[in-house]
Amino acid sequence: MLILTALTSQGGFGRQIYRNFAGSLDATGFKGDVVFLTTLREIAASKLSTLQDEIDCLKFSPIPGPGDNRDINCYRYRHYYDYLRSRSGDYDYVMLSDSRDVIFQRDISKYPFHPETDLFLAEEEKLIGECGINSGWIFDLYGENWRQALKNKTVLCSGTTIGRPPAMLQYLEIMLEHIERVDEEFHERFGYLGGIDQGIHNYLYHANKLTGLSVKTMHNQDNLFYTIGHVAHDDRDRVFLDEQSKFINQDGKLCYCIHQFDRLDEHIRRAFNQNSPFSV
Repeated sequence: MLILTALTSQGGFGRQIYRNFAGSLDATGFKGDVVFLTTLREIAASKLSTLQDEIDCLKFSPIPGPGDNRDINCYRYRHYYDYLRSRSGDYDYVMLSDSRDVIFQRDISKYPFHPETDLFLAEEEKLIGECGINSGWIFDLYGENWRQALKNKTVLCSGTTIGRPPAMLQYLEIMLEHIERVDEEFHERFGYLGGIDQGIHNYLYHANKLTGLSVKTMHNQDNLFYTIGHVAHDDRDRVFLDEQSKFINQDGKLCYCIHQFDRLDEHIRRAFNQNSPFSV
């Protein structure tokens, strides 16, 4: 498995973010490759090359800074596509992942993926119409008719996606087509693209634009991804940690990949950190 993630110093992040993400994955016994797409300036400023001596699976691939007040959220897809295109034959699966708020507890390459599925998308425990941010992205991108059409569809998180390399390349091509279509318009209207990649991600699936691909949406109980954001706000009584202060899903299963842990109450994060070398 190849795991691709992108982070730049424009977000003000430091060495610990890289170590938590890749180090927690390495500790699970993961034998694939983790590639951070980031700038040479970031690699030097945070002394990231020394982390490769500590974390066997970790690699860095330099990219240009986004520039012009453009953030990495949408521009990472171009870098993902360029990196994967010449290497798609080297891996069985590729994961595109956020990194700042992602940590691993089990070897995600060992998950029992359904062999006939091309793409695995992460569900959040929220409907699009129940979330002003997600419904706002749909409205800004595709208009009121699509916001109404998708309001009763489940929010899909664009921050963690897994698929077979050929399918992932097709997905990325479609994502890039939509991102590039609105790039200049959105900078004129809002000054930035921000997180609209998630609006596009949701539209592509729910509007059946990922033609020819077998796609499965994974909810938290499937335990491939545990996307905590909305749960942390809406279900504060849920048990997030087991007796060893490790993250479990609502069925009590030890989680493979935990996403959006920064939305959790501080006391939950503190309890996890007391027993883990990788902080959340």
